Amino acid sequence: MKYTLNKSHYRAAGLFLTVFCYTIGTANAATTVIPKISKTVVVPTSAIAGSMFKFTATLNSATLPSGYKVKVDFGTGLATMSGSGTNYSLSRTLSTVGTSAFKIGVYNSRNVLQDVTSGGTFTVKAAATNHAPDITLVTGVATVETGTLYTLQVKATDSDNNLSNVVVDWKDGSKTERQNATNGATLTYTHTYTTDGIFTLTATAKDSGNPVLTSTSLSKAVEVISTPSHYSKICNNGALEGEEDCPVNPVFGNGNTDWGCTKDNDTGLIWEVKTSDGGLRDMNKTYTNYTSSYNPSAGYGSETDANGFVFDVNTESLCGAKDWRLPTNEELKGLVFCSDGKYKTLGATETGDICSGSPAHPMINSLYFPNTQYLFWSSSPYVGNNFNMWTTDFDSGNTGVSNMGSGNAVRLVR
Repeated sequence: MKYTLNKSHYRAAGLFLTVFCYTIGTANAATTVIPKISKTVVVPTSAIAGSMFKFTATLNSATLPSGYKVKVDFGTGLATMSGSGTNYSLSRTLSTVGTSAFKIGVYNSRNVLQDVTSGGTFTVKAAATNHAPDITLVTGVATVETGTLYTLQVKATDSDNNLSNVVVDWKDGSKTERQNATNGATLTYTHTYTTDGIFTLTATAKDSGNPVLTSTSLSKAVEVISTPSHYSKICNNGALEGEEDCPVNPVFGNGNTDWGCTKDNDTGLIWEVKTSDGGLRDMNKTYTNYTSSYNPSAGYGSETDANGFVFDVNTESLCGAKDWRLPTNEELKGLVFCSDGKYKTLGATETGDICSGSPAHPMINSLYFPNTQYLFWSSSPYVGNNFNMWTTDFDSGNTGVSNMGSGNAVRLVR
């Protein structure tokens, strides 16, 4: 069948084609809507190197086209943020010191930025240098009796002012002891050793820095010995400990019922105990030891001469007595204490070491003779000449001679 179009048909067909083409053109013009960054935040804005920074971004639309990503531009490359909807974030540890800028934007699958970015700045600060603390000994005797309370005092300091604690290890198998520490403050530790021996305790300070640092360990050798049976304490009023008003084991001091002298129960001798108070009997005072027959500097009997010291102590009636004197060298040598029990027998005119082993220092029982300096005068003249006197050194355990004009310590006896 033949079908023909007249003019009116052409006009109708043309209208139809025009409408059809218009409809197709409208469909092809539809475009993808790209969300924009409406807000960016970095927390913290400033922190030390090695800290974690969190970057967040908020979109103005919850629809992110397929294949599109929210990314952070740090100037050295892009980093993809995680999230969904309108909220995205990225956490990163940063260590490069300085102030840096960041930008956040939406990128297509070919890493092409799809719109303007939004961003800000953050600052990475250099971490402060942490220094190890220091620890020093304040007090701690070298010898203690078993069953007797031992006292240790230490002081720790830290230039960063971040001191944390001090730990003491008594090295006898007991538990360590820890105390919180304040910069420059003295800490007191007490302990009772129950067995004899030499224990080298340690004390270590620790800070709270990053990283945590500890001091070099402080070491202190403690000689633990059985209670000597031949010594007793005498109070300043002259009473023996545990008798009259003198208590058992009196404290050392200047009061009438304080400990001031020590008695050797084997020999019956009573000895002066030195002080550390700067007074008449202070351990740091030294004296010449002239005699009436050898007095070249006219110092005999002065307050800086041993015989003058004897006069002054008797004037004060130390421990209730006025018959104090310089000991002979044999009496003085009898105070040498060899902690390992190894003694050498020396004649009255022999010089040399009294201890033959390797004892602890000082070589005297510091429980009954604290504040002991080293070289002490005796009243024994040296027969080889008229200007030397015998001495005993309680640091080395050595006995020898010294010129009368030398300055040595004095411990009186009665």
